[in-house]
Amino acid sequence: MTPIKGGLGIIVGGCAYLVGGFDKDIKFLVIAIILDYVFGILSAVSQQKYSFKIAYMGLIKKVGYFGIIMVSVLIERAMGQGVIFHPLVCYYLIGTEAFSLLKTFKDLGLPIPDIFEKEVSDFMQKFNKS
Repeated sequence: MTPIKGGLGIIVGGCAYLVGGFDKDIKFLVIAIILDYVFGILSAVSQQKYSFKIAYMGLIKKVGYFGIIMVSVLIERAMGQGVIFHPLVCYYLIGTEAFSLLKTFKDLGLPIPDIFEKEVSDFMQKFNKS
């Protein structure tokens, strides 16, 4: 094993530990974040509203999501067994990204099925009531 591979393995393993493991929730969130960021940039470029500063701040916000997840994992570990705080935070962030993606798709002129838009909206309302 080369030192680069070993170092990369330590970094990835450490990050996975800090976000509570690389489970399906985290995988889905990572995919949603990447899609939202890429389509957000495409939407801004197509509308001739692209700004490096706004794109950079969006990226910082997306990275900040993982900070929120790390805090939720720490709280969960401190509270002990049976606490499901971390998955709830992941689901909330996934819903936020899905809501943002829908808005971006609409901005791009893509057709969004009404039932899909309604389900995402209902999902977010449930979390905001809690």
